Amino acid sequence: PDAVGIVAKLSECIASRGGNILGADIFVPENKNVFYSRSEFVFDPRKWPREQIDEDFLTLAKTFNALRSVVRVPNLDPKYKIAVLASKQDHCLVDLLHEWQNGRLPVDISCVISNHDRGPDSHVIRFLERHRIPYHYLRTTAGDKRDDEILALVQDTDFLVLARYMQMLSADF
Repeated sequence: PDAVGIVAKLSECIASRGGNILGADIFVPENKNVFYSRSEFVFDPRKWPREQIDEDFLTLAKTFNALRSVVRVPNLDPKYKIAVLASKQDHCLVDLLHEWQNGRLPVDISCVISNHDRGPDSHVIRFLERHRIPYHYLRTTAGDKRDDEILALVQDTDFLVLARYMQMLSADF
């Protein structure tokens, strides 16, 4: 729940361990009492070991009665596995792939799935092949969105990313 002082305590926690905040996003939806925060910071892991980070943020979470708190340290924690559902238009997928290639998106991409066939000489297919990321073309129709096949392909992923995927998926999906 939102409360006065959360941002101050987060900042104090990070600074007290020698960390420096590079960016912070804070969001409290209108008419809701829910606090969301994403902070990017640098720190010396010798001065602030990974286990201590978890302990410090758990203490903060308990102090403010947080329902959930997730701490990710990209250089130390396992990468999330994602699958990408992409539309015919490439711009969202291409942007995501370039962010990943440049190291700004610390994930493992298990596959890209699309309802549009891309020719073998397209820049997207060549990029995926170079990086050994499987591409799956699943032709959809109004009556068959291929939910079962998609679910089978993404079974071992942590997140499903929609890169402007414009198909309606079933409620069961």
